[in-house]
Amino acid sequence: MKPEPKKYSIWLEEVPSENTLYPTNFKTGMRFLSSKGKEFKQRAIASFFEAKLPKFPTKELVIELTAFWRNMRRADMMNYHKAIADALKAGGFIEDDWIVLMRDMAYYYPDNPKRTIPKGIQGFMVTIYTEAE
Repeated sequence: MKPEPKKYSIWLEEVPSENTLYPTNFKTGMRFLSSKGKEFKQRAIASFFEAKLPKFPTKELVIELTAFWRNMRRADMMNYHKAIADALKAGGFIEDDWIVLMRDMAYYYPDNPKRTIPKGIQGFMVTIYTEAE
């Protein structure tokens, strides 16, 4: 019988989109890490250490993202994958973000009665699944 995978859950608030994380310098055409991006990476890495994440082996890693939006405005989930994967890599939890398989799960809007966080907060519940040892 195959053992159950290990599961780690981390709450990340105010996750910036890829466009906010890496804006373009219009003079040079080069993309750079914004101050909001730097601040998010620091917060995310601190949250990962707080959750006692291990250094994951270099094989596929499934990450489930449950989005909590602050309003009814539609957002492209793909724009948030890079921020989370880059923070895991910058914190030394993964060797490279090519191993990450993102799975987008649910969207809870402010008028949803099942919403478990206060209105006005945008964030993601990040759940990481790994093979059991």
